[in-house]
Amino acid sequence: MNFTPRTLGPERHFCEAVTMETIERVVPLTTIDAVVEAAGVREQRVRKLPTSLTILLLIGLGLYSHLSMAAVLQKLVKGWRLLWADWEYRVANASAITQRRYQLGARVLGLLFRRICQPLAQADTRGAFLFGRRLMAFDGTKEDVPDTPENARVFGRHRGPNGDSAYPKALTVLLSECGTHAVVDAEFAPCYASERDLGLRLKVCHFPPGTSKWNKIEHRLFSFISSNWRGEPLRDYETIVKLISRTATAKGLKVTCRLDRRKYPKGRKVTDEEMKHVNLERHKFHGDWNYTIRPGSS
Repeated sequence: MNFTPRTLGPERHFCEAVTMETIERVVPLTTIDAVVEAAGVREQRVRKLPTSLTILLLIGLGLYSHLSMAAVLQKLVKGWRLLWADWEYRVANASAITQRRYQLGARVLGLLFRRICQPLAQADTRGAFLFGRRLMAFDGTKEDVPDTPENARVFGRHRGPNGDSAYPKALTVLLSECGTHAVVDAEFAPCYASERDLGLRLKVCHFPPGTSKWNKIEHRLFSFISSNWRGEPLRDYETIVKLISRTATAKGLKVTCRLDRRKYPKGRKVTDEEMKHVNLERHKFHGDWNYTIRPGSS
């Protein structure tokens, strides 16, 4: 097998050449650049640690948690230093990495998390669906965080029979997809908080009366189903299911349809007494149409 080394242009900066292809398969540089622009943290001049490389480094710190920051950076640049014209090029040291982390902040990483961490299961993924519904699970754990006065004040220390823990601890509650174990959401809180309080928040936004046609599903799906079975007598369930399943468009719309033969109780209503125990927070704009339901009682 023949290998061809990559060529580096004379005008290229070392920091612009650094990549970690394993990470980029999941977190493309184009996505990182888009998040950097959205967060408004793009630097004005070329640094040894530009924003995109700092983000790659922080992801690498999670993969190599047993290594120091400088050691992880060395892993990122190891191959490129063999190709770089200046073999004595010095990468950023630990203090520079720490400074760039503080400058970057947490918001940009939160935005990147929301874009990247999505459900991965397909229809045939074992253990990921039940009765056509995607299965999700909550899991909570307590993680050590750096021993700083700020972390001790915000997260606290775990108290045991032998006294407080050596490091402050943060309670982490993860929302994971069953079947793939992909983490799609996370919440962090002081170590003494309740996992239930950090559970799923359900945001509900109703379409105003008379505007149901704004529904994207109705626009992109139902209109094509109607066109597909136009003129066809809908004699039975089997005919309806077949016509819906055969609906497709030139842009790649595919429809999966099956008949649900389960029986559901009718006439069930939520009583006023039950509604009193729903932890419902109405939004400022039309709280009758827009609200968030949180775990626990109101």
